[in-house]
Amino acid sequence: MFKEMFNPTTITDSGKTGRQELRLATENLLDYAGYELLQEVRAASLRIEKFMLETLREYSAGIHQKVSQIDIHVSLSTLEEQNFQTPDLQQPFASLTSENFRETLAGFNGTKAFFVKKEKEQMKEQMYRLLDNPIEQYLQQSQETLTAMYQEQLENALGNGAQLFIAEITSHVNNSLAAMAGEMDQDVLLVKQEQLKKHLERRGI
Repeated sequence: MFKEMFNPTTITDSGKTGRQELRLATENLLDYAGYELLQEVRAASLRIEKFMLETLREYSAGIHQKVSQIDIHVSLSTLEEQNFQTPDLQQPFASLTSENFRETLAGFNGTKAFFVKKEKEQMKEQMYRLLDNPIEQYLQQSQETLTAMYQEQLENALGNGAQLFIAEITSHVNNSLAAMAGEMDQDVLLVKQEQLKKHLERRGI
């Protein structure tokens, strides 16, 4: 990124204009690096959401499998696909300007020294050291935000799924118990018994 912003086409003068170009290149570097870092964190959030969806599918499939092993007549719903809320992440370095790098930029001694005598490399290293701490802070804050927000959403989704399955299983059990405990007409039972007996006799049983 530094190469793209600090090169002979962007830094063309050794005087006041050159220092102005340096400040502009620094502002562009902060914006570019900040945007790229934001995109990386957003990509991480999408991977987390994909993992959460896979977790819910595996959880649902596991419950279906275990319940069917106990009673194949129990029919459970399939959990709906979740639309997780993606955290609203801010671009880093918004509070930084070229003024934060004034001392570093002051080491500029003209384009020849900058490009030929490797002063560019020294400036790059100094800028990296100055950005290292803000980068670490941003990543730490992003991690805390993603962890808290996604953990709550996943726990809620799993909890809602458990409540749904429990309600459906409870309903099935109650219906089965009601059918078993229901009063049946004795005459109906006697007729059915007689029909069954005749059927068995015809079969020679």
